[in-house]
Amino acid sequence: MSARRDDLPTVCVLCSHNCGLRVDVEGDRIVAVRADDENPITTGYVCNKAFSIDHYVHHAQRVRNPLKRQTDGSFARISWAQATSEIAARLRGILERHPPRALAMVGVGGQGNHLDGVYALSFLRGLGSRAWFNALAQEKTQHALVDRWMFGAPPTAFLHPDSEHARYLLMIGTNPAVSHRGHNATELLGALKADPARTLVVVDPRRTETARRADVHLQLEPATDAWLLLGLLAIVVREGQCDRDFVARWTRDFERISAVLSAIEPAAMAARAGVPLAELERVARGFATADSAAVLMDLGAEQVSFSTLIAYLVRLLVALTGNLGRAGGNVFLGTFAPAGGGLDRAPFHALASGIEAIEMLAPFGMLSPNLLPEEILSTHPERIRALVCEGSNPLIQAADLKRQREALAALELCVVIEPAMTETARAAHYVLPTPVGYEKWEYSGFPKGYPGIYAQVRPPILPAPDEALPEAEIYARLARAVGLCEPAPRILHALAARAHTPLGAGAYFATLGALAAARGRE
Repeated sequence: MSARRDDLPTVCVLCSHNCGLRVDVEGDRIVAVRADDENPITTGYVCNKAFSIDHYVHHAQRVRNPLKRQTDGSFARISWAQATSEIAARLRGILERHPPRALAMVGVGGQGNHLDGVYALSFLRGLGSRAWFNALAQEKTQHALVDRWMFGAPPTAFLHPDSEHARYLLMIGTNPAVSHRGHNATELLGALKADPARTLVVVDPRRTETARRADVHLQLEPATDAWLLLGLLAIVVREGQCDRDFVARWTRDFERISAVLSAIEPAAMAARAGVPLAELERVARGFATADSAAVLMDLGAEQVSFSTLIAYLVRLLVALTGNLGRAGGNVFLGTFAPAGGGLDRAPFHALASGIEAIEMLAPFGMLSPNLLPEEILSTHPERIRALVCEGSNPLIQAADLKRQREALAALELCVVIEPAMTETARAAHYVLPTPVGYEKWEYSGFPKGYPGIYAQVRPPILPAPDEALPEAEIYARLARAVGLCEPAPRILHALAARAHTPLGAGAYFATLGALAAARGRE
């Protein structure tokens, strides 16, 4: 057993907040966890989830070597060479008989484990497919779509509430006192409560833990968020509470939207939402006249009827009151991924439903995993026949689990890349083990810390199982085995030994660029 190592910096990877942690390690176990006061993003904040991270690493379902499902349903241990060669051969066979979209990918990434993304999507794209299914498309991609329509925003930018500086904060569809949604949520709620000049409004059908701390609780009927927002907007426009300077300088077609909103009766919207008209008027006026106001929106308003309309109405409220792109309002943050990248940007559509894949976080459209069964079980000749599942468990996460299971059983090839033997892994043909986020170098692409934007790069703090490979290495091996690329030149292997140093990294990437340019001229 290796010596004990104390006070190692890392983060919690159990949600997107990625609280900074200090941990003590003994051998291959995390034996103590505490908040990291020096973390520039969370500055000592932590929730109770973080204290269980050792169980995320050590449990009975860990996958420690490549597995192949046998005819009786059991799994047998195989070598990496056998796994990659057999998977590559089956992929080549499918792609020889069917178009590239017969191969799909579900998942990719995780809560603070994002180094795999470029490799996974490059592998998919290299095989000619754009069929990517991700859980974000169940709840979040309408934001990217509306941002593109309204602002011409790239998929790598998203609208973020500057909650820490907002004088008036409207929370809709979220309960941060429990979920810790946002930045240091309980500290934020405490600061709002302690400052009489700041106002917190919570929109929620339940009197949640957060609602009990609010200055105003709009206790609407379930799934009536769109009516409530329309009522707020109608009041703002009818009472002339728009920020005229902002509207004149930064918007167009105000007259058209003003005419629509002016025709809406706030009393009718309040009745539909089940809230008193006086409370709706109070919130509309407060939001419009505050020194700064922001909207914090989450799943409760993203997985209801008219979720795309709700995303639009939130942005309309922020824009008409002049709270777009300003401190204390809603601002755009960017991600690490390049906004363009030269990919074919023509829309990609699901076969069965015609639903368009929406680009979000990267210039690569994604579809909801809820669409997988009909895309696999369709009679269309271009239906999905092979699936790579990484960082996802659709047999738990997606809707209609019976159909999901039926669809997975119909695949010619299902490969799961996971550190755990999940429900989906047990339905796969091959299971390939990867380290968890504490056993490898990792990166978190969640933008944090407005107005400063921080990235998180983490070294491993624990040894990985001997046969577990990082996702990037798995995709590289599969790409070589399937014939997408040749082995790296010897010079790159030599330079890689010092690529972790500033000079070594420069030499490595300069040589890589020169080799790529030379190959492009051939």
